[in-house]
Amino acid sequence: MANVTILAAGHTRSRIQVKPLEESDALNRGTELISEAFIFTVAGGTIVWEYARTQEKNRLKEVKKAAQEQEYRDYAHAHIGRLEAQVAEMEAQLARVEASLGELAERKGRGASGKGGGGGE
Repeated sequence: MANVTILAAGHTRSRIQVKPLEESDALNRGTELISEAFIFTVAGGTIVWEYARTQEKNRLKEVKKAAQEQEYRDYAHAHIGRLEAQVAEMEAQLARVEASLGELAERKGRGASGKGGGGGE
């Protein structure tokens, strides 16, 4: 038997006796401990890797979404610019048409007053 000193929270030094293990039992327990530690490490590493992969996937999705939104905004601004140019052109055409109509009305008014007043005398 081996004497072991235990220091635990709230306990003073106490000695217990531990029965020695047979070599085959010690070997079995050691291999079990190592295999469980290996499995735990692989499982933990897999969880960390999967989490990092998911985070990267989400980050790429956000980048793609932001790029699509920016592309849509650029398209909308360009389209609005074209529409504003068309409106300005239409306003210019309307002004020319109104000016032409004004000239026609003025000519018609002069022509009607010139015919009635000058022919009777």
